[in-house]
This record gives sequence, C-alpha cells and structure tokens, in this order.
Amino acid sequence: MKKKFTALQKDIEDQKEEIRSLQEKGKELYENIKGLEKDIQGHKKEIREREETIQDKEKRIYDLKKKNQELEKFKFVLDYKIKELKRQIEPRENEIADMKLQIEEMDQELEHYHKSNAALDLMIGELTLKMDGMQKDINHQSLEIKTMRQFIRQFQSDLHDSAQLLEKKKALKASVIALYKKYETGKIVTEVASDVDAQQEYNRQREYLEKEVESMKSKLVKGLKINHSEMMRLKRENAILTVQVNDLRREFHAVKSSQSEVNDLKNKHRDKRSMDEREMELRRESELQKVLM
Repeated sequence: MKKKFTALQKDIEDQKEEIRSLQEKGKELYENIKGLEKDIQGHKKEIREREETIQDKEKRIYDLKKKNQELEKFKFVLDYKIKELKRQIEPRENEIADMKLQIEEMDQELEHYHKSNAALDLMIGELTLKMDGMQKDINHQSLEIKTMRQFIRQFQSDLHDSAQLLEKKKALKASVIALYKKYETGKIVTEVASDVDAQQEYNRQREYLEKEVESMKSKLVKGLKINHSEMMRLKRENAILTVQVNDLRREFHAVKSSQSEVNDLKNKHRDKRSMDEREMELRRESELQKVLM
C-alpha cells in the first residue's frame, strides 16, 4: 500500500512537473501567438497598402490603355494624312520633272536660237557690207550718169550751134566732123543706156536684200520673243510647284515626326505597363509567401 502511495505520489509529481512544463510551453505559445497576431496585423496593413498601390497601378494601367487607344486613333489619322500627302506630292513631283525636261529642251532650243542669231548677225553683216558696196557702186554710177547728162546737154548745145550753120555747108560739115570726134555719139548713148540698166539692177538687188534682212530680223525677234515668253511661263509655274511641293514635304516630315513621337509614347507606355504588371505580380507572390510563412 505504501509502495502504491509512493508510486501515485511520484506520478502526481511527474504530472505536476509536466503541467508546469506545459504551462510554460503554453505561455511561450501564447507569446508566439501574440507575436504572430501582431505580425498578421502588420501583414494585413501591408496587404491593404499593397492593394491600394495595386489599385493605383491598375488605374494607371487603365489610363495608359485608354491613352494608348487615343494614340492608336491619332496614329491612324496620321497614317491617312501621310498617304494623302504622298498622293498629292507624287503627281506634282512628276509634273516638276516634266517641266524641268521641257525647260532643258527649251534651253537647248534657246541655245539653237542664239546660234542662229549669231549666224543671222553674221549674214546681216555680210549683207550690210554688200549693200554698202552696192551703194558705193550706185553712187559711182549716179555720178557717171550725172556726168553723161552734162555731156548730153553739152552735146545738145553744140548740136544747136551746128544747126545754125545749115546755110553754110562747109562750116556745117566741119562742125559735124568736130562733133563726131568730140563726142563719139554712138559710144556715149551705149554707155548711158548701160549705166541706166546697171542702176536699175542695183536698185532691184538693194530692195531684195533689204527685204531679206528685215524678214530675217522679224522672224528671229518673233521666235526669240515666243521662246522667251514660254520659258518664263514654265519657270514661273515650276517655281510655284516647287514651293508647293516643299510645303507638302515639310508637312509630310512634321506628320512623320508626330507619328514617331506617337510610336515612342506607345512603346514607353507599353514598357511602363509591363513593368507595373510585373511589379504587381512580384508583390502578390511576396505577400502570399509571407502569409504562408
């Protein structure tokens, strides 16, 4: 009985010891629980803050998506405008190329006219020299005709004087012989007739050459005037088209620059959105791991 009592007492002591040990462990567990609850509250607070941050990020992502859609619309408008500008520039560039070709052809034609003008100037100079020579010949012939007329008047005067000697046969014969020897009438008449024909031919040649010179001058001036007027018109049109094409090109480059800026903004927004989404994902994983721990 005593042994049984001793054994029971020992068991009671052991159980008391175990209870004390369990109580100490309970206290430790309680402290741990309080610490864990505190940690949980901290984690919950952090989770709320993270959720608020996530909501802000999601709102920003939504705003970026909306802005990206607006940029897409703007890009569509810019693409359409670029196509329209290209459509406007291409025919004008073709027209400028055609006009440049026409101007080159007219430059060649103008050069040909200049060469023709030089040749005509040379020809006119030669004709002028010929006319001057012919004028000198005409003046010389006119002087000879004047001299012949004086001779004729003198002959008529001498013949009249001889006619006064009709009643004096010997004196008349001597006077006629003297007249023949002095004037050689047949030769004089022939020379006078020849001089008149020469003068008429010179006058005819002179009139022909003057008409040819005037005709050549008129054709040359008319051709140069038309050619110069046409070239000036083409140059004016070419200058206007060049200004218009340059304006279109500047507008085209401005649109291209705007499109590049839009693309850069889209890329930045896309990269930023990817980074935000990745950051949110990492934060969620980190919070989940902390809760599980």
